[in-house]
Amino acid sequence: MIRILGLSATLPNYLDVASFLHVNPYIGLFFFDSRFRPVPLGQTFVGVKATNKIQQLHDMEEICYNKVLEQVKDGHQVMVFVHARNATVRTAMGLIEMAKNHGEIGFFQPNQGADYGHCEKQIQRSRNKEMKEMFPEGFGIHHAGMLRSDRSMMESMFSKGHLKVLVCTATLAWGVNLPAHAVIIKVLLFHSAGLAVPLQFKFLCLSLRKIYHLLSQDGVCCSK
Repeated sequence: MIRILGLSATLPNYLDVASFLHVNPYIGLFFFDSRFRPVPLGQTFVGVKATNKIQQLHDMEEICYNKVLEQVKDGHQVMVFVHARNATVRTAMGLIEMAKNHGEIGFFQPNQGADYGHCEKQIQRSRNKEMKEMFPEGFGIHHAGMLRSDRSMMESMFSKGHLKVLVCTATLAWGVNLPAHAVIIKVLLFHSAGLAVPLQFKFLCLSLRKIYHLLSQDGVCCSK
């Protein structure tokens, strides 16, 4: 009888687990690292150098928009993580406004395929006016303050490809697996004793770990 135990990359001490289960590490332990990924996983940190608060926010919005546009032009979907519920609407609306001002909103608008009409009717039945306003532009929002039915609808529309950009909070990182090619985390820094410290450090730590889950992880498999 063969028993197989699969572990995710969030459990890095797989050797200890194998030892505890009396698995021969040379025969019954298999580790699948980044070489097995269909798409390499990478991280890029972009800094905002402005000292003026208003200029910082402006620069961050510009950087976020350019990164989102770059991915969408390549045919990919993007998730943008923010630290607060109201920031989801503010960020999404800001990105839409910038896309319209640059004449690039067409890159974000969904392809009106066979099921688009049905999906649009589902969206219009929602009481969330922001969600209804953003959907035709290919944007969506997701946070804990929304009705569960609305959150499920956003997840479904993103999975079907009708949403090119989903602006969300860390709530989405818990147990949800969506086909995002890129994830952008907007984090402001403040300076304390000469050090740049993440303002939302707890959120950043949580999200980076959860983002790996969203983007599909390296895995570990033990057999005995």
